Amino acid sequence: MKNKSYIVSIVLVAASLAVSAPAGGAADKPAVNPEAATPDRRAGIQARLKQLSAQLNLTDEQKEKLKPIFQEQFGKVRELRQNTALSREDKLAKLKELREDTNKKIEPILTAEQKEKWQKFQQRRAKRQEKE
Repeated sequence: MKNKSYIVSIVLVAASLAVSAPAGGAADKPAVNPEAATPDRRAGIQARLKQLSAQLNLTDEQKEKLKPIFQEQFGKVRELRQNTALSREDKLAKLKELREDTNKKIEPILTAEQKEKWQKFQQRRAKRQEKE
C-alpha cells in the first residue's frame, strides 16, 4: 500500500500516470507541443498547470515556461511505465529521480515566494508518504 501511495504522490507532482501519449517511437522524439499531443495528454498538462497556478499564483509567462517541462515529464513517465524490464522498485527509484529533475527545472522559473510555497508543498507530501 505504501508503494502505491508513493507512486500516486509522485504522479501528482510530476505528471499524471494515466496520460496517453502517441504510440510508436515516442522515446526518440523531442517533447511534443501541447497542440500536437493527444487530447488526454493535453488535458493532463493543462490540469497540472492549473493546479500549480492555483497553488503558486503563476503568471502567464511562467505557465508557458512550465508547459515544455511537463510535456517532457509526461513522455518520460509514460516510457517508464511501459518499460517491462524494470522491477517495481527500479521504477519507483527512477520516478523519484525524474521528480527531482523536474523540480530542478521548475524552481528557477519561480519567484522566491513561490519557491517557498513549492518547498512547503513538497515537505507536506513527503510527510504524508512517510505516514503511509
